[in-house]
Amino acid sequence: MHKNKLLSVGFVALLMLNVIMLAAPLAPVTATPSGTYGSIWVEPDYVNGSLVGYGNTFVVEVKINISDTSSTPPGIFAFAYYFTWNDTLLELISKITYVPGNGVWESGSSVVADSLRDEDGNTIDDTHSYAVTALGVPTAFTGVMTLAEYTLNVTYGDFASCDLTITDKGFIFGDEEEYPLDTSDGVYVIPEFPATLILPLFVVATLAAVVLGRKAWLRRRRGSFVAK
Repeated sequence: MHKNKLLSVGFVALLMLNVIMLAAPLAPVTATPSGTYGSIWVEPDYVNGSLVGYGNTFVVEVKINISDTSSTPPGIFAFAYYFTWNDTLLELISKITYVPGNGVWESGSSVVADSLRDEDGNTIDDTHSYAVTALGVPTAFTGVMTLAEYTLNVTYGDFASCDLTITDKGFIFGDEEEYPLDTSDGVYVIPEFPATLILPLFVVATLAAVVLGRKAWLRRRRGSFVAK
């Protein structure tokens, strides 16, 4: 009797875990960060390499939210940042960069830096430097926008992780002062136990519990029939 109760409890628990796995997202949902003057972040902030797969690519964006209203005029006229990844795990395939538009920076802009370089000395690019300044006397930019998109290829298939790092190198606001933004890095991970195996293992365990429960039920039925 005690064994049958344990089987029943285990069966219910496995069913609940299956429901949770089916309902839960595979990666955290990124909210729009905000800081005193603004924020710069990587989106998505978590990339599961086992779901991407060795030899496949994924895309991350560097985004900003300029929320400051204290400068005169409010908003930014120039920006600069570094984006860095681990070149032993990931290879940059392509990048797309953007500048503020849609009614701001009306006189255009000048790209001060848009270059790739190797910081760790192994001859493979691992850092992108991007800096842009507005021309003329433009309307300063406020709000949320994407500054760049990066397509990265998974070049290492074993358990590993690295940060997708943002370094704020200067955001110039309407009063010609530089104020720091809150930065939020991303993270790339190949888990020690791949997420792609969790759900199949739960399904197999659930089926095993069903079979064991069925056998226990048949034994009880047989025992009650013999007793009669």
